[in-house]
Amino acid sequence: MEDILKKFLEKGAELLEHTSFAPITPPQEDLDPLTPPAVFIIHWAASNGKMIESKDILKTYKSGATAVEIITELRRVIGKELLPSHFTPEIRPFLQKYYRTGWTHNYRDDFFNIFQELVELNDVFTLEYTNDNFKRLEPCLNSRLSEWAS
Repeated sequence: MEDILKKFLEKGAELLEHTSFAPITPPQEDLDPLTPPAVFIIHWAASNGKMIESKDILKTYKSGATAVEIITELRRVIGKELLPSHFTPEIRPFLQKYYRTGWTHNYRDDFFNIFQELVELNDVFTLEYTNDNFKRLEPCLNSRLSEWAS
């Protein structure tokens, strides 16, 4: 019985490795409301060297880039979906718990608590991808990672 449960849990963990955190939809199409929060966590992870393609991704966030340019470039570098495999192995377990559910804290809750001006889900489309907005979110992400690691 223990072997069956162990195999079941291993298979579940394996499936999660290939399950998208969020779509990276181009703004010229029907933008998914999960894309803007994903863009910020990608920036954070890449800034900390926690993405497989960190250098290429950081170029995406060049000064003055528009949302369309950022999302288009992210799609070129990582594809249409944000997957656990885009992150380095040491950060994946944290993101599996924080970005999804199953931990005390949840990324989407933190995101909307920080950006309280976003009253409704579709308000995420009005949030600009600026360094100032990134800096608002960054301390929370760093704190959550530290808390999870302890």
